[in-house]
Amino acid sequence: MINILSFLAFMDNFKWYHWVAIGGIAVIVIAAVFLFRFNTKTQMKVSFNMDDETQVYNPKGLDVYINNNTKKFVNPVVVVVEIKNLVIVYKDYPKKRKLMMRIADLLLKGLSNIETVARIEFNKFAVIYSDRDKNDIRERLLAFDKALNDEEFDKNIDIKFVVNFGVNEKPRLDEGYNNVRFAESSITLSPVKDKNIYYYCDEVTVALGKQNRMNEAKQIAFEEKRFVSYIQPKVSLETGTVIGGEILCRWVDEMQNPIYSPGEFIPLFESNGFIKQIDDLMFENACMMAATLVRRGYNDIVISVNLSKADMDGTDVVKKLLEVCNKHSVNPRNIEVEITESAVMSNSKYISSVIMQLRQSGFKVAMDDFGKEYSSLSSLADNPFDTIKIDGVFFKDGLQTEKTKNIAKDILTMLSKLNCEIVCEGVENKPTLDIIASINRNVVIQGYYFSKPIPTYQFESFVETKYDLDFPEPEKTEVGEASSEEVEALRARIYELEAMLQQAANQQPQPQQTSNNSQLE
Repeated sequence: MINILSFLAFMDNFKWYHWVAIGGIAVIVIAAVFLFRFNTKTQMKVSFNMDDETQVYNPKGLDVYINNNTKKFVNPVVVVVEIKNLVIVYKDYPKKRKLMMRIADLLLKGLSNIETVARIEFNKFAVIYSDRDKNDIRERLLAFDKALNDEEFDKNIDIKFVVNFGVNEKPRLDEGYNNVRFAESSITLSPVKDKNIYYYCDEVTVALGKQNRMNEAKQIAFEEKRFVSYIQPKVSLETGTVIGGEILCRWVDEMQNPIYSPGEFIPLFESNGFIKQIDDLMFENACMMAATLVRRGYNDIVISVNLSKADMDGTDVVKKLLEVCNKHSVNPRNIEVEITESAVMSNSKYISSVIMQLRQSGFKVAMDDFGKEYSSLSSLADNPFDTIKIDGVFFKDGLQTEKTKNIAKDILTMLSKLNCEIVCEGVENKPTLDIIASINRNVVIQGYYFSKPIPTYQFESFVETKYDLDFPEPEKTEVGEASSEEVEALRARIYELEAMLQQAANQQPQPQQTSNNSQLE
């Protein structure tokens, strides 16, 4: 009671200006609270729209930016920049944020206030130009390519970045982020190109329309069993016998005739996740094929099947595969799981644990598409693969020059020291086969020279084929264990060949759509 009386007495001594001061303080406090909440919400909104590593817009942020500034652009041009082998540097680079910030800075250099850059995927950026002519943009893109490759990110990492550009010269900005998709699609779909710059054109529109039709039809086609298995035989160059085959997917009509090429639908399904359903089906068919061959007495035939990055990202991958094997009474040793080099590089620590589980469960594991994009020899050291599949890109010219012959020799000699099976993909003619045989006879050939992919029922009789191969004796080479110096030398040679192939590709009139899935065979 005394405390209350004391408080009331204290209040009686307050003058009007005291109340004004208290009111002012209260207003300031309330305003500060509201301002703090506003700033927090604003910062969260900005953070939500920005890429953390590069501090440029992410896809959502770019879409918002385009919609908010449509009227400010003058003759806008949308460009997508793809750095194909960025992951190989990123994986081993100690200051990843610094690396990505530097790439973004090179793209931002010289832009006007309205022009902007966004990171739309791990290795892809979008640039929105305003009021620039075609030649100006072309020179800027080529200058970026040169600057990126001239940059000394790390003296211990010597690599040529492979950069492609997709250009949408007449975007409709009211369509927002779709303009970026059109530019991105040009890289794989456009026949109109200048060096490594691909321009959006009517053919891209047609191809995208075809993709939309495939997308709409895919589920019904799956339910109607229109996705069927073919198999491409593998032949030992040493014995001339069929030692296995790779299961590949084909999309067929009612008469079992292929209607879309794998090069059209596999990349699409990889991008939208439908590839998981395809891969599950192909794995089941691989087990059925292996079980049939074992019943016929072919106990050592190994059937290979692809596992995409989408499959590897799932949980209990190995458990699910074992369940399918048990369902068909198949020993895992008769199944080889092919994992692309790019999948290994995308999440090396996790993928390495899956590879170890696969091998412990009895499966054979192959690195597919070796050298196609990344050429990371470190991944071979980190993962005990049973098989290395050399991508057909190395045999693209039929080994017709001394340079490509020497590089092929280096690769085959080096890989032979890793104590694993070597498969050469894409071998199409006898001269190429003879050159490979002269280097190393202990390899397996998968290519059109022996057989194109065939329906699985035909493979049951194909396994009886025995080839009478007559080759000159291979060159004598030291096998032994690979030294670190040899590994680095091979890495340099692979980069050298990749640069040659990229240069040759840039001179071709029409690009081919690419994928990391060897079902495109």
